[in-house]
Parts: sequence; structure tokens; C-alpha cells
Amino acid sequence: MHGVPDRVYLRHLLQEAGGSRREAARRAGVGRSTLYRWLEEGLLDVPLETLRARYGPRPPRPSKLAPYHPLIHARLAEFPALQATRLFAECRAAGYPGGYSQLRAYVGTLRPASAPSCVSRLRPASRPKSTSRTAAFLGASATR
Repeated sequence: MHGVPDRVYLRHLLQEAGGSRREAARRAGVGRSTLYRWLEEGLLDVPLETLRARYGPRPPRPSKLAPYHPLIHARLAEFPALQATRLFAECRAAGYPGGYSQLRAYVGTLRPASAPSCVSRLRPASRPKSTSRTAAFLGASATR
């Protein structure tokens, strides 16, 4: 984006180039159409803060999966543990043209996050280091 210094520089280049718009645009590294537009709209002397963008953010596009959301919600309400592969097959049969990964990601947002399972780990018995310790461990006297 070009700020006020670029515009002041363009004004200077226009005077230096004897009014040649093409030469001023080339020296400043600005497109000729940009320079012409700024001149026509009188924007070379206007502070940048007063200008507003002529465009806004793009409107969101619906995904290929959007028409099948009611089907997915209905199937998951009926069978909460239904696998995404089975849902994918049912959506394909209904005419879904998209891929599995998009459906799997959407189903993942619908299901609650599973709680981590409690893992109980048992430590293995420490290995005896000597014969006498082995015997003591086993409850017998050490014999050789």
C-alpha cells in the first residue's frame, strides 16, 4: 500500500519529469493506472488516513458439505457412536461430491472431546543384583 510519502514523491517526480506521467510512475515503481487514478481523483495531496478502502472482506462460501449438515445431525442424534466412514458412505449415497477428510473434520467438531482414559501402570519388580538378594527376594536361603 502506498502512503503519503510515496504520493509526495510522485508529486516531486511529476514536476521533475516535466509532467510525464509515465516516467514519474516508472521512477516511483507505481503502476501507471494507479498514478492516473490518483491524479484523476486528486489523491496525491490527500492524507492516507482520510481514504477508505473500496472493497471489503469476501463473503464466506458454503462448503460442499453444507447441504448435508441436516443429514449428519439427524444420523448422529439417532446413533451417537456412528463412525465417520459410515456417515461418509451415507452422504455419498445422498449425492455428496466432497471428500472424507472434510466430513471427518466436521464430525469431529460435533462430537464432544473424549476424556483421556485413566491409565494404571504397574512398575515391574526391580531386578535383583546378586544371588543373595535374589534368594532374599524369593524367601529362600542363597545356595550355590
